[in-house]
Amino acid sequence: TSYLVIPNKRHWVSYEREMRLPHLHMGNIFGTVALEAAYTHGDEWLGQLMQYLEANYRFLEHFFKEQMGGVKVMHPDATYLIWLDFSEYGLTDEALNQKLIDAGVGLNRGVQFGKQGKGFMRINIGCPRSILQEALQRIQQALKP
Repeated sequence: TSYLVIPNKRHWVSYEREMRLPHLHMGNIFGTVALEAAYTHGDEWLGQLMQYLEANYRFLEHFFKEQMGGVKVMHPDATYLIWLDFSEYGLTDEALNQKLIDAGVGLNRGVQFGKQGKGFMRINIGCPRSILQEALQRIQQALKP
């Protein structure tokens, strides 16, 4: 279930016309109920989630600072996807990606977002701490000299 806010009336009419063609405007009742419940009763859960994500970020930041100083961690603005700068390792994007894949870690490649993403990878910290810790340890093993 999702929704859009389209303030421009012309854009809204165009969007609505397109969505009605394949009957995409018909929502799922379970998703609608879940969405309403989240907005009505989700404040406590959201607060706990934000604390958990912040703790995961601090864990990741501390790990790289203490264990892998060559990786620079970018502080997120509004997401649980964290940019990591691996450029100090001097690897091509392909070589870096392959090392991580061989270690069983799948990160988003920075070059997917343009040439300025060279040397960067993106990691998802919206996961259990145990999964994050295992991923970080695998990254460390993959990049050992």
